[in-house]
Amino acid sequence: MRLCNYSYNQEKKVVPKSSKKTKRVEPAGFVFFILREWNARIAFEDIFDVDLNSRKAEFEISEIDLENVKNFSNYSQKYELASFIYVHKLAWSRVMLSDFETLSESETGDENVSKKKEKKFKSIKTLGLVRNFISKNTCAYELLNCTDSDETSKIKANYRKLVLLLHPDKSNNQNVPDDLKEYEKKYRVSSLSRQQKSDMFLMLQDAFTILSDPDMRLEYDSNLPFDEYIPSNEEAKKKDFFLLFGPVFKMNSRWSRVKPVPLLGSNESDDKYVEEFYEFWRSFETLRTFSHAAPHLLEDAESREEKRWMERENLKVQKKLVKKEQLRIQKLVDLSQQYDPRLKRRQDRLRLEKLERLKKVQEAKQLEMKKLELEKEKERLKLQQEAERTKYEKQIAKKLRQQLRIVSQRDDKFMEIAKNFDKLTNFEYGEILDYSKEMYSIIKLEFDFARNANSEYLEELKSCDAQLKEFEMEKDISEHLYGLFESIAAKLDPPGQNKSAELTPAQQQKQKTELKQDIKVGGEGRWTTADLGRLAKAVEANPPGTPGRWNLISKFVRTKSAGQCIEMAKLVATNADISSYMASETPAAAMNGDSTANVNISATQTNGNVTEGTSEASASGWTKEQQTAFEQALAKYPSHIDPLVRWRKIASEVPGKTPKECLSRFKEIKAAITSRKK
Repeated sequence: MRLCNYSYNQEKKVVPKSSKKTKRVEPAGFVFFILREWNARIAFEDIFDVDLNSRKAEFEISEIDLENVKNFSNYSQKYELASFIYVHKLAWSRVMLSDFETLSESETGDENVSKKKEKKFKSIKTLGLVRNFISKNTCAYELLNCTDSDETSKIKANYRKLVLLLHPDKSNNQNVPDDLKEYEKKYRVSSLSRQQKSDMFLMLQDAFTILSDPDMRLEYDSNLPFDEYIPSNEEAKKKDFFLLFGPVFKMNSRWSRVKPVPLLGSNESDDKYVEEFYEFWRSFETLRTFSHAAPHLLEDAESREEKRWMERENLKVQKKLVKKEQLRIQKLVDLSQQYDPRLKRRQDRLRLEKLERLKKVQEAKQLEMKKLELEKEKERLKLQQEAERTKYEKQIAKKLRQQLRIVSQRDDKFMEIAKNFDKLTNFEYGEILDYSKEMYSIIKLEFDFARNANSEYLEELKSCDAQLKEFEMEKDISEHLYGLFESIAAKLDPPGQNKSAELTPAQQQKQKTELKQDIKVGGEGRWTTADLGRLAKAVEANPPGTPGRWNLISKFVRTKSAGQCIEMAKLVATNADISSYMASETPAAAMNGDSTANVNISATQTNGNVTEGTSEASASGWTKEQQTAFEQALAKYPSHIDPLVRWRKIASEVPGKTPKECLSRFKEIKAAITSRKK
């Protein structure tokens, strides 16, 4: 402890025991730290002669552990060490590391910590001076004849004038400047005694010391009563916004840590100014320290631990008050934003702009939706037109096929090559259209086939039926039509597909001779057995419900009109005697005309409808070769195939027979087998 006699603390000699009986061992600990921790070899008398401005060259240092010095220097940058001896340690670390450039940052950190330390000591001294001055119930600003908004330069100028007026050595009878007469009258300086003037002069010096130093002035201002007034909602609704809130913001601006402080502005301030104003006040940092509210005086502490406890307790109270101050400022800002007309105008403008943008977006969406709807409608109409066109193309193709059949029945020589015209359904619309164009061209019948298929097209095409039935069959027209029908027949049955169905020229000549004989015999309304056979086949091929049924049957019979066919069908259906209607035939004609045929027509169809069945007459129309081919085709195409496809394929295997004839033959055979079993 005797080492303490060689150290000084703030110009006071350090002794082992203070007036408050507290041990002071820091000097001895510091000596031990330097000599043992850092292993420094320094003259003992030089240890306490160091300060922050000392240089290494001023001391004789024979040895030192720089690693520990560096560690201390780095550590000191992170924490604010509050001990008194820390200043000496910091100074020695700077001295010992002054030759190392890499530690310049550490030196900077040490300087910052030292400044914080000095500021702390200064704040303790400041707080005591300010409290002592406030306890005298005297206003420093009034004593210096200035206001709290005056600059330091004006305070200094007033101080110089007042020193001449209040100095105790000055006579009371001196001339008072004109600008201080009110001041002299207020404090009655001329009537003050020497002691009173001396006391007032000392107070003037303390006031100047406080107000001339920024930290002391801030501490003093923080301890003065302050109007924390905030307008109410009722006042904000009734009074002018700028006249009400402007002075309040200006009054509170003195406590802002950041300068300059933006004021409220006017009603004409732009949006940028208003936005920056509220942004500044939202992040407002107050300078008020509220040290006057500290519950403990540090100078009353009896130990270091008690002093630190007082500091912590005081800091808690100050933090609460600072937080309360921040909430007060935020409340002021909230109220101002609520009633600021500039913000209301801006919000209205932004709302209108937003509505305008939404309107444009909505219009764009509606336009896009309309565009999509139009495209969908176009697509729908296109599909509808396509469907309608396809529908009418089917109907037109059907009508064109009927017209080809009508024309093919106008001349006997067309009958053989047109016997497979029931297969015209295999043609595409374009093919049947091309053949019809050629037929119309041959007949010299004008019709516009190039237009789109529609109802008008179909109706006009139907109106051509009469002309096709009545046009004059000239020789050249007949020859051209024969060539056309031959090409159609070749397309329907390509050569080599049904070789058994091809007839030799002798057979074709025989068929023509028989046809002419039939026409000659039945020309006067008499019926031949051949006519009855063709009638039975026609009735079977055209069941009841077929459009133009009896006209088709008449054309198939070839020698009788539709009325004659109806009359004969009724007679046969009622089992009447038809011998008076029969023509006398030669034996050869009877043999060729299937004289043994029996025509069976249902009596339930006598009202113009004829049954489809024939028994022996139809059976006698099948040759042995056709029957064999038919049986082979039945085995080749089993019943699980689609019926329409199956009977078409079977007919293609049987020469000279249509699908309907094959189906009828199948039914006849099946019925015969069933009757035999019974």
